[in-house]
Amino acid sequence: LRGQSHLAAANVVGSNIINTLGVIGIAATATPLTVDPQMVQFDILYLLVITFLIGGLFLIRKSVFFHRFLGLFFIFVYGVYLFKLF
Repeated sequence: LRGQSHLAAANVVGSNIINTLGVIGIAATATPLTVDPQMVQFDILYLLVITFLIGGLFLIRKSVFFHRFLGLFFIFVYGVYLFKLF
């Protein structure tokens, strides 16, 4: 699968969508879910910013190469998100 970065990206995106909707859907059928509206606003805003950032990388470069620096940047962004969450 070398050189198939689009296939890898589509696999990650599709897996995240299915995992998120599947887990929430199954949990919601078992018991009603209550979520703090303030938390939803933060999570959705953060999700949109990161989505557009990654989407922008795919649009700018035809072949997105995730170098170590970019990987470390996204790990840092995830760490900031976890810190803010808790």
